[in-house]
Amino acid sequence: IGFGNRKEEKMKERIEKSFSYFAMVLCPIVMYYLMEAFHMNAFVMTRWRAQILNILCFELGMLFLFVLIGNLKIALIIETILAFVIGLSNFYVLSFRSTPIVPWDLFSIITAASVAGNYDYSLEGRQIGTILGFLALFLVEILFVKYKIKKGKWFKRFFALLSVIIVMTGFTKLLQSDTWVSKFKLYPFLFTPAYMSQADGFVVTFLMDLQYLSVDKPDGYDKETA
Repeated sequence: IGFGNRKEEKMKERIEKSFSYFAMVLCPIVMYYLMEAFHMNAFVMTRWRAQILNILCFELGMLFLFVLIGNLKIALIIETILAFVIGLSNFYVLSFRSTPIVPWDLFSIITAASVAGNYDYSLEGRQIGTILGFLALFLVEILFVKYKIKKGKWFKRFFALLSVIIVMTGFTKLLQSDTWVSKFKLYPFLFTPAYMSQADGFVVTFLMDLQYLSVDKPDGYDKETA
């Protein structure tokens, strides 16, 4: 009887681990499409190369959280919450001013909060359906994902985390390179932010825009002359 129980437990562990590996790959993909679904169908409206790049961003985010926390369930739940909040916030910002969230909006959060009560936050069928999709994803993650990194592996986790950070940094630099923007066939024109976010996806667009947070001073510029 004991042997049979151990065999059943091992089989259960294998099934749980297999499902967790499956969730590591699939859940970030679902998050991406749900995040964009608040205002558009990214599968149709975003360029296919850009879809792949956005999915890679979500996968890297999941790896970062998983290695940092050591618990896949918590990592996926945190990333899902972030995707939900960003997607819903971006939908409202698009509705209010017809342009998506951009990095320099971070400098005007206080101003935005001061006028937030003047807007209509009602939701339509599309947004309600997307929220239900997020709830379903939450349930799957909570009930079925159970994989954890074993204790006593902090040394390996440190180097794994460092590797993920290096890859994420390099990936962002690639998205900001004119050469790679051309190779990926991304839409780089900042003066049409709504279309750029639609064609390239929110996350890729946001990472591309980060390079404009710091503007270089033109040659010969000084305050007195200006």
